[in-house]
Amino acid sequence: MNISGMGKAGFSAHRFAAVLCSTCTPAAFVHPGEAAYGDLGIIGPEDCLFAFSTSGKTRQVMEMVELSRHLGAHKVVAVTSHQSLIRDLSATSLLTWVKSRGAHAQSNVESMFRAD
Repeated sequence: MNISGMGKAGFSAHRFAAVLCSTCTPAAFVHPGEAAYGDLGIIGPEDCLFAFSTSGKTRQVMEMVELSRHLGAHKVVAVTSHQSLIRDLSATSLLTWVKSRGAHAQSNVESMFRAD
């Protein structure tokens, strides 16, 4: 399983990959900015790409989801917006929420990985 996201969503994605690994589920975080420059090679036709995006409009994440389509990967996205463009590119989407905007914003996905 390959996990991806940018910014705060990327932070949650990175933690999600670590949680999967701790349960003996093979997972790797792939930065969407690096995917277009060779890191996308880690994704194969039997893999799943799980992309996190707050707005659902982040160019790098959208490009990564689109490029992974050509590799035959199953795509799942977690977004916070009903009108996100990335939902149309994925096979499955999870609608999440953000507790508050600003310095202490926390999504329900991120709250699953909090250690405290």
